[in-house]
Amino acid sequence: MERIRSILAFLLLEKLSMRRLDIKLIGISNLFLVFLIPHAVFAQQVSKTMPAPKQNVAELECSANLQSTVDEDKASLTAKLMAELNNRQDWFLTGDNQKFKACYIDNQAALELVENQGAMLIDVRDATAYAKLKIPGSINIPAKLLKSKAFLKSKTIILFDNGIRYAQQEKLCQQLRDSGFKSVHILKGGLLGWHYELMPLQGNRLAFGVLEEISPEFFYTEKAYAHWMLVDISSGAVETKPVIALPLGEAFFKDPLVQKKWLLKLQKIAADKAKYIGEHPIVLLIDQQGKRSEKLLTVLRQGRFIVGADDNTVKSLLQGEKVVGRQGMIITRLKKGIAGYEQFLRNRLAMLSYQSVLNKNRGCGKR
Repeated sequence: MERIRSILAFLLLEKLSMRRLDIKLIGISNLFLVFLIPHAVFAQQVSKTMPAPKQNVAELECSANLQSTVDEDKASLTAKLMAELNNRQDWFLTGDNQKFKACYIDNQAALELVENQGAMLIDVRDATAYAKLKIPGSINIPAKLLKSKAFLKSKTIILFDNGIRYAQQEKLCQQLRDSGFKSVHILKGGLLGWHYELMPLQGNRLAFGVLEEISPEFFYTEKAYAHWMLVDISSGAVETKPVIALPLGEAFFKDPLVQKKWLLKLQKIAADKAKYIGEHPIVLLIDQQGKRSEKLLTVLRQGRFIVGADDNTVKSLLQGEKVVGRQGMIITRLKKGIAGYEQFLRNRLAMLSYQSVLNKNRGCGKR
């Protein structure tokens, strides 16, 4: 039986290689790989209990001389992930990267460009997100389509999304400038920053909660920046080097005075952080499952509101309406909490193990 399984596995992989098809770990293909490939192939996996990845296998990359560059990168990343999993405090260590300030403008500067130079506010999120909630007067062009919009090259454009995807936004800003776009800026703080300064948004107020959620995958790619301030609000939160402990009891959700004291403490810590890094931090709330932070932000949103507005709202703000500041502190939450982040690390490590198996059966550059 073992011999038959080995022969079937060889024929399956040979057929896929000849046709140069991408191997997708979904549906029946996943079952074939698990049951037909001999168990010895998986001997180097870190843990037999790790879940199968839920995403497609990355394409094999090659160097200029057609030698595979995956193995070295994979080994380095595997070692990094294993080190993180073995030391919980390292999960939330952030870096010291600074924003590329030449790309950014604040809300008031953006409004002046709209009024004086006819600048265009461009929301680079997907169409579904834009339809639910937007800045009045903005237009929607997803990031991947911007380069093809030649008519924008002579315009002054101001890009924004939810306000926390800085690495992606900066890369886009520089790419567009290098591609001949005349004047490209990023709205500092995006939709979140706009709203936190009590500027109007148009749409469904229930959609605002999605803006404040950060997935584990997203935080992993963005945590190299210095602007993060992680706050553990679990009932048994413990202060560590990368995380500030501000535990919440049930009294917080019942007593407005307790809420006020907690928020004042958070604001003071954020102000101290701002002096150190030279800008207002993004507060990322974490707890074990993500439920407590979701409940907290729901309470905070009850004290704010979203103003329905027409497309003339942006200009009306320039005609004397006062913009009230909130010290620029943006509060977000880690979706699925600490448990979700651990699961993400394990899934990522498992994916590297699958890549190792599959790439042995593919030539360099084959797709």
